[in-house]
Amino acid sequence: MNIPLQVENVCFYYPNKRGINNISFDLNEGEILCLFGKNGSGKSTLFKVLSTLVKPRSGKFFIFGNDAIKKKEKTRKFFFTVFDENAHFEFATGRDNINFFINTYKPDKMEDFEKISSDFDLDLNMKICEYSYGMKRKLYLIEAFLSNTNIIFFDEPTLGLDTSSREIFYKKLKDKKISTIIGTNRIEDVKFADRILLVEKGELKEIKNYNSFLSNIIEIKISTETDEFLEHIGSIEELPELIQNYTKHYKIKNIEINKDKNDFEWTKEAIEKVERAPIFVRKMAYKIVEDYAKNNNISKVTPEVVEKARRRFEHR
Repeated sequence: MNIPLQVENVCFYYPNKRGINNISFDLNEGEILCLFGKNGSGKSTLFKVLSTLVKPRSGKFFIFGNDAIKKKEKTRKFFFTVFDENAHFEFATGRDNINFFINTYKPDKMEDFEKISSDFDLDLNMKICEYSYGMKRKLYLIEAFLSNTNIIFFDEPTLGLDTSSREIFYKKLKDKKISTIIGTNRIEDVKFADRILLVEKGELKEIKNYNSFLSNIIEIKISTETDEFLEHIGSIEELPELIQNYTKHYKIKNIEINKDKNDFEWTKEAIEKVERAPIFVRKMAYKIVEDYAKNNNISKVTPEVVEKARRRFEHR
């Protein structure tokens, strides 16, 4: 059987020179391939090319042996793409939206969407406008499974999902043995992948040492009014963007940062300064200050150090 996807030296550039450069890789049958990279690294651009939404400036790619550039319409039946934006009829129910999806895409094999929805704990009787962001995301993922295609491209599929829902999502991928590409900047997704490629400035690098990749990861626990989320970031500098993404959709109650504790001498005045912060961000504030101190070889934390760390964080 032909390899599901073969990508050979694909390039695409925007007018600002950003894009993807000489991308080459294969996607094997039933494989979950993770493309890990920060926002702006080129992941979404690559998905637009592979989804035949934009034509690459150079290079080529094949879907089950078919030239996807020359035979665009033929190859589209083999894949389904989930982008990071949800698109549903807001004043229709979840069930109405799924039925519309089924009538539009007419999958070859019909699965029990009620069962899949139950697995994701999604109420199909609610209107989409009443859904939380995470619920809308679940509906999009359910539709991807219902598409019954050979390949699925997922751009940030688990954004807004709690830990339990993420595990359900990846279990279904593995059980169905779908050839899958996950584009993500979430460390939590990496552990489920069969293979990992790092996307940096539009280029790919294979990650061979998984343990080394995870060695400096910071674990973030975010509690909202309804859910608890576990996130991972590569450095404390990525925290403002993470918080900003969550505040778009949720009201945050608490943030906890877990990492190996460093030994610092805190002055009484520095502690008092941090304790003035709202209670739900105090643990985060302590961690931000300690990371700033560590990066600047500071062993004694004073009010001045706290203030410098705060300014650096707010600037980012």
